[in-house]
Amino acid sequence: MRNFILYILIIIPEILFGQDIREIFVNIPLEAFPSSGIERFLIEKREYLMYKGNLVKKEELRDNEVFIDTIDVKNGYIKCTAIRGLSNSTIEMCYWKTNDGQKLIGLNYSYCATTTCGSNLFFYNLIDNKFIKHSYPSPVIDKLSIDMFLDIENSSLKIKNNKSITNTFDEILADMFNILYYLPQNGKDIIAKIDCGMDENLFVFKRKEIVLRWDGNRFNIKK
Repeated sequence: MRNFILYILIIIPEILFGQDIREIFVNIPLEAFPSSGIERFLIEKREYLMYKGNLVKKEELRDNEVFIDTIDVKNGYIKCTAIRGLSNSTIEMCYWKTNDGQKLIGLNYSYCATTTCGSNLFFYNLIDNKFIKHSYPSPVIDKLSIDMFLDIENSSLKIKNNKSITNTFDEILADMFNILYYLPQNGKDIIAKIDCGMDENLFVFKRKEIVLRWDGNRFNIKK
């Protein structure tokens, strides 16, 4: 499950009275969020986040199965979750200060269904109270691929020799593997992990986690 979507650079003016994570979260353009239960929840609740203190209790914001997990103003991090049957979605938002004093905003939309999970990671710059959306994928982060995690040659051989599996390795690779991103609540680095919708013992991995280290301007694969 891979959807490659090209986003053009757009500039969206917003008036912010301050620039802590709550105000960024409330004012970031609605098109940044998926058209899901989380989006409907945000339409109704985003203003409620303002001036409620550093932490808002989950119970105050509960709306059926959509809720705020974390509002950490000090560390500039917000996480909200929607649970629908056997599927769930999560939105994380945080920001970094670049070397030239700008704010780089990260918005990570993750989803999990019965057999697969995935992430869509987007970035904005906040400059002069304007949200400037990056192209997708963003140039501020090193590009990752499945073969950085998975030993393709040896995994393919294992699948080929396993008579109980009817799908080809290419079919499995296309449908069952995705990369999950995790934004930092503490620290500055982004973590990427591989998600496999099958028994991991069927495959050979090079590694299951990659650290994308923040250098003050962009995220680089940690060697």
